[in-house]
Amino acid sequence: KNTYIINVFGHFKFTTAGEFFEDVPSGYKYMVYVKPTNKNITLQGQGIDRTILECSLPDNLTTGFDYDKYITMEILGDNCYANDISITCENMRYPVHIDKSSSDVCNDYVLGLNNVRMTHKGNTNDALAVWSSNAPLGLGISSGMDLTIDGCELVCDKDFNPFYLHDNHSFTKPFYF
Repeated sequence: KNTYIINVFGHFKFTTAGEFFEDVPSGYKYMVYVKPTNKNITLQGQGIDRTILECSLPDNLTTGFDYDKYITMEILGDNCYANDISITCENMRYPVHIDKSSSDVCNDYVLGLNNVRMTHKGNTNDALAVWSSNAPLGLGISSGMDLTIDGCELVCDKDFNPFYLHDNHSFTKPFYF
């Protein structure tokens, strides 16, 4: 089995919609996208203050703009991890999103977040009208999925929950958290 480690150094910042990768079938847009067909990948940072993925969109792009389709990092691959990194967003959906719960695609997948700071800096004006959640982690859980979150920080406004969790599909096995 092939294992891939992607070493990430520095501060990466997206500030315009055109910088994001688009998943054409879904219309969602990402800075980092680990597809369900990707397996055995580790995104390895050099510490939460030394490796930063930051995305911030203007809050005045009109309420017709799809703020709810922009995500800093989507992790959908089996046996995939993010370690020692900060991931932030502002005027977007989530800094970290793990969700393929409407199908069996992520059943029995193993995922891990280790020493990751996830920060949602909030949505304001037009962005708030389109997407009102400021949760730093959005989870759509699947049957048999095993998610480990160890040594992580989830940072958001005091009026919001640090993560949002849902399922959309029948389960034959428990979700492990």
